[in-house]
Amino acid sequence: MTNGTATDLAGGGAIYTFTVTPSATGTVSVSIGANTVADADGDANSASNVVQVNYTAPVLPASWTGTDIGVPGLAGSATYSAGVYTVKGGGADIWNTSDQFQFAWRTLTGNGEIIARVTSQRTPTFGQRRA
Repeated sequence: MTNGTATDLAGGGAIYTFTVTPSATGTVSVSIGANTVADADGDANSASNVVQVNYTAPVLPASWTGTDIGVPGLAGSATYSAGVYTVKGGGADIWNTSDQFQFAWRTLTGNGEIIARVTSQRTPTFGQRRA
């Protein structure tokens, strides 16, 4: 596989299924080599053809901007897909003298508000969470 990872391989005989998660925008190529998996009877698979899919990562709507603040060790990202905004940050902290995080924003004209519902956060190293 190129430009992605495969998980949840299951099946047998002539039919196998798995989940592909693309690593980045671009072509994802998938093939299964001969004798990679075997069914309950011990029958191994034949080599597959190569399947290529062009993947385009979701992006923010044109009126939104996502940017890293500070210099995080891993780049963050902000995307929008099917009514959900996802903001992922790779920074060390939002505190003290060196803030590092992903910031997603848009300009509002006049009065307004943006309400966010945080559905998950990574457990922080120092026991403090910030969203």
